[in-house]
Amino acid sequence: ATSTVTLKIDKTPPTIMPAASPAPNAAGWNNTDVTVSFTCDDTLSGIASCPGASSVSSEGEGLTVPGTAIDRAGNSATASATLKIDKTLPELTITGPTVSVTGSPSPQVDVHYTDALSGIETASLVVSVDGNLLTDCSVAAQAAACQTPALASGSHTITAMVDDRAGNRIATSSSFTLNLNGPPVLTPIGDK
Repeated sequence: ATSTVTLKIDKTPPTIMPAASPAPNAAGWNNTDVTVSFTCDDTLSGIASCPGASSVSSEGEGLTVPGTAIDRAGNSATASATLKIDKTLPELTITGPTVSVTGSPSPQVDVHYTDALSGIETASLVVSVDGNLLTDCSVAAQAAACQTPALASGSHTITAMVDDRAGNRIATSSSFTLNLNGPPVLTPIGDK
């Protein structure tokens, strides 16, 4: 007598690949909510379970979204997506000049900036006076000093703009008055 037993053996785990949408920027950061989805495949027994998409709205660096795929033979595989999300604007302040300047026709413009999560993208810094871009700037990690060209007496407007590494942009402006003549000088006329 002859008997035949048909077997189906699958000892190989399935594959699972995470994908984030939208994709991060060149610096690896997102500045919006991110949806993580998984693609699962098994060439032998087939997929029994593949995780659905999930949305991540919290901010942070190193946020992890894990997923597990299971094939019809019970083999499993796990993969995770690691996210960096920063949705908060950086801080930007024009620290000087803020009220009035006397004497110098080319006052220095000072700005201070900071970002607690992704950090400042200093290459994005733009500072202008009366709409004219200032190019003579000394830029550091948290502050910059820009020299203005010769200005006329009167009111002037400073505009500054900077991005963080996640692409969040902030802009601010302030005004100052330039008085090239300085305060009036009182000359005694003597006794009469």
